[in-house]
Amino acid sequence: LFLLGIMPFSCLYLWGPDLFAFVFGEPWRESGKIAAALSPMLLVMFMSSPTSTAFIVVKQQKYNFIFGVTGTLYRSAAFYYGWVMGDFYLGIKVWVVCEYIQIFFYNAILWRKM
Repeated sequence: LFLLGIMPFSCLYLWGPDLFAFVFGEPWRESGKIAAALSPMLLVMFMSSPTSTAFIVVKQQKYNFIFGVTGTLYRSAAFYYGWVMGDFYLGIKVWVVCEYIQIFFYNAILWRKM
């Protein structure tokens, strides 16, 4: 999945604002900046998507609940932090890092259970 996703997500990362402005018009440039900031996280999510329901298969649904609650908390905290610091993109960056960490732990726990 990495090989499948690296090109489109890299293009979005490198040229997101310009692509959005070209396709949707200049008012969408800001959305392209957000898409560019999120594209590394989206690539990692794309790569890990086959494991997204694995806890159900190994009968460990309790972890899904834990990850769901922590995801809600760190996403809210990331954007709140960005708001407090006066930098929306900082909030997005914190969210992306937290998402990487969650995906790592999700797959590490799953790997251990297997």
